[in-house]
Amino acid sequence: MTREERQVMIDQHLTEDELKEHRERFGREIIVCPVCGKYTLDYFHFCANCGYDNDPYDTPEEVGLYRKWWFFHRGRSFAVADIHGCYDKYRHLLETIGFSDNDILYVLGDVIDRGPDGIRILEDMIARPNIFCLRGNHEQNALIFLREYGFDEPGEMADRLKGQFRAWLSPANGGRETYEAFRKLDETTKRLILEYLNAMPVYRRLEVGGQRFFLAHTVPEKEKMEHPETCSFQTFLFGKPEFDKQYYEKTVIVTGHTPTSLIDSESTGRIWKGNNHVAIDCGAVYGNRLGCVCLDTMEEYYAE
Repeated sequence: MTREERQVMIDQHLTEDELKEHRERFGREIIVCPVCGKYTLDYFHFCANCGYDNDPYDTPEEVGLYRKWWFFHRGRSFAVADIHGCYDKYRHLLETIGFSDNDILYVLGDVIDRGPDGIRILEDMIARPNIFCLRGNHEQNALIFLREYGFDEPGEMADRLKGQFRAWLSPANGGRETYEAFRKLDETTKRLILEYLNAMPVYRRLEVGGQRFFLAHTVPEKEKMEHPETCSFQTFLFGKPEFDKQYYEKTVIVTGHTPTSLIDSESTGRIWKGNNHVAIDCGAVYGNRLGCVCLDTMEEYYAE
């Protein structure tokens, strides 16, 4: 075993068998992350230790800014999901948790649609380097339709997508609020928001206080999650979790997408926990509270 292989086992808490399987099955190379300096398996240029998306097109200045922030981060880590345009609840939540520049907030998708202020929330998140947003099914839909219909000139696929576009605008999907707010923006801001949506990953692995987490908007069935790297992109946007099954022994899954009232009626309006799974979509856009969990302590926070 090489020094690099031994170190990546330590840094990623892998057994020798797990390392061997990953290298043989998926052909992952061992790299040194340019931000945290730890050895990691190259998950599509993503560092499993610090979360840096190692884009080969990043400039040295961009890498340096992330490195500086990473090493000076001494705050808490939070997760929230399915804000759905509820700007007042979002801002109240930040006040409730005392969110500071040293903290990290992971937003597990569905920031937009249904509620009136999804674009406003996105603009706020873009301005905060310590908020990381994962992609939900509503961000995916918005990315497609805003590209085609959000500018004065329709996109190349506009004629083919008319039916799906109308469905997105319907009350059932709630895209009209997002679309109308986007159309009012200047072109530079529109491009910035589309770049932000396009850069959102579908899941993130991290470790907080010695506890491993898997964050995603949603996840598929347990069998498919044995090797999430092989799952299709769509499974983390529309998957149906098996909440009655424990997926991992040492990793806690945190998801949104499914309102907790549909998991257990007694969990309506509050976070659901069970089987090493934390579901945090409390149905804020339907009149319930916006829920948030602190990953350091597993303490729950709510905003009306």
